[in-house]
Amino acid sequence: MKKWIEDLLELQTIDMRIRNMKMRLEMLPKEKISLEAELKKEESEIKSRSEHTKKTELAIKKAESSIAQVNDTIKKIQSNSSMVKKNNEYQAMMSEIAQNKAKISDFETEEITLLDELEKAKSELKEFEKQFQAKVRSIKENLSELQQMEGEVREEINRLIAERGLKENGISQDVIRLYSRLLKTAGDPLVKVNNDICGNCHLKLTPQTLAETRKGSVINCDNCQHLLYYAE
Repeated sequence: MKKWIEDLLELQTIDMRIRNMKMRLEMLPKEKISLEAELKKEESEIKSRSEHTKKTELAIKKAESSIAQVNDTIKKIQSNSSMVKKNNEYQAMMSEIAQNKAKISDFETEEITLLDELEKAKSELKEFEKQFQAKVRSIKENLSELQQMEGEVREEINRLIAERGLKENGISQDVIRLYSRLLKTAGDPLVKVNNDICGNCHLKLTPQTLAETRKGSVINCDNCQHLLYYAE
């Protein structure tokens, strides 16, 4: 194998590594955004559950207050019973007491329902808080790992760039120009010929191109223009 091919393959290995590291670097912000959104969602959920519990507690206190107020009303009516002389007035008073007792019954039913709801809400909140703490720890650990990874990837890219500079210096500028142009496209700029077929576009090469490739000449694929090399 010609030296220019060996040198260019080494350079290409570095460049493919740089390309992959840069792609990884581009993905990191999206992963961070996704994790931060997940964290915000969890925080919103626990806030919603906590507020629901507080609202239920307030509703119970309101029901208790309403019961107390209606009981006070009944006591006032009963305290004035000695002043009732006529039968129709007495019947009206008893009817009013009955109506207020019905109100109390409704408030008590509401209170029982709310107490059951509160017990369930507190139980679910307690369980969710356990899961929430675990999820938050996991998300924050992942965010920390991504932050660390970003620094490591940037360092690796800088190291590889320095290394590729040394490798590039030993290769013909004509070859580097061809290679650099192809490096901007997808795939490897320099590809191996397999069974007389280009390793990039997978189309059969002409006899002339195959002959030049076997001699180790700097030659492009007839179809995709990628640089070719032949290896036994």
